[in-house]
Amino acid sequence: MSARPEAYGVYPGGQSGNPGSRFYDNAVDNWVQGKYYQLWMMQKGQEGDARIKWTMNFIKG
Repeated sequence: MSARPEAYGVYPGGQSGNPGSRFYDNAVDNWVQGKYYQLWMMQKGQEGDARIKWTMNFIKG
C-alpha cells in the first residue's frame, strides 16, 4: 500500500441501480470499454472539502 491509495471505478447501472433512473445507463459504454474514473479517497484533514455534499451519521440505540 502506498501512503496515498488510488482507486478506480464506474457504476454501469447507475449509482442507485434503478432502471427507471435517467442515469441508469450513462456509464455503461465506459464500463464495457474498461474505462474507469479515478475515485477520490478522502484523507484526514479534508473533512471540509467542497466535494463533500452530505454526510451520514448513525446513532446506536
